[in-house]
Amino acid sequence: MMIPFKSYDIVTAKRRIRELVSPDRGLGFDAYSTDAIRSLHGAESAVNAVAAVLINALAILPIEDGGTATGEGAWLHEVKPELPLVRALMIVRGHPCHRGFGHRTFRRPGQAPIPVDWHDGPHDIGPVLERFYAAAPQPWNLERLEATVFEGACAAYGDEEVDASWQLNQIYPGSQISEYMGVLYETAIYDAFGAFDPSFSRRDALSGEWWLLQPVSPRLENWELARQMGLQLAGYLPPAFVDVPGRVVMACYAREMLTDAQRMSRIEGSKWLAGAKKVLWTKDRTPLSDPALELVPTLTGVTETSYGTYRHSSDLPPFSDSGERG
Repeated sequence: MMIPFKSYDIVTAKRRIRELVSPDRGLGFDAYSTDAIRSLHGAESAVNAVAAVLINALAILPIEDGGTATGEGAWLHEVKPELPLVRALMIVRGHPCHRGFGHRTFRRPGQAPIPVDWHDGPHDIGPVLERFYAAAPQPWNLERLEATVFEGACAAYGDEEVDASWQLNQIYPGSQISEYMGVLYETAIYDAFGAFDPSFSRRDALSGEWWLLQPVSPRLENWELARQMGLQLAGYLPPAFVDVPGRVVMACYAREMLTDAQRMSRIEGSKWLAGAKKVLWTKDRTPLSDPALELVPTLTGVTETSYGTYRHSSDLPPFSDSGERG
């Protein structure tokens, strides 16, 4: 049913998203939402991500629609404390895990390049936001944050027609209204996983379903290999959590929503994989029981003529208990 945007129910929209995600499995309802959660390092990074989306919207939206942009670019002198997006940023600043805006570049895509020495200049929004916050500190309140963003969107686009059943990220993607809705989509995803709770940690972000793959050779384009399996490569298991020295174990999570049988069919049909298994990581079991766990981002020492400290799969026993040793 088509309705005016100002009648869109964001509470119901958030509930729909909550019903679609799977926090126990660490999976969003699409690739973007899963990526957003798995990449977090704690509540601080969730809050910083929301701040970044707000600042980006402020730089992209035209002045008449609640932003700061003209045809020539985004202008810092148009950043005013009464703007809904700025008021939302003040609420974000009040989160106990937010450490301050510091120095942040402020420009519209396509705008002239920023000078190298941009700190404290006309392209540095951080000090401006900090001055606003010092003058009128705001407490963290997610409901008020979302209501403030929606208020700004309605002021600019309230009479636009939308379908009442659309998800937050389905409201005219790529349009100016989506700059506002992108903020609400982001907060809905993080809220569904509890990522705004100050106790949320990297281990919480890594909890859930993982596919552990052993490539035949350390030299393969493992990122692309994961994509072929409908997976996203997040990194590699550290040597301490691998059953045999020299084994490469790719830690991946689902991007394409395939059944396990469909994914295993792809894996077993690939000549580039020497083994794979699906595991569920929880904070009370290896490897997440170790608070210091962090995935290895890249394989170092692998060249065209050397495997470095790694070994070809033909020189190793069959893939077995990597990632589950206690």
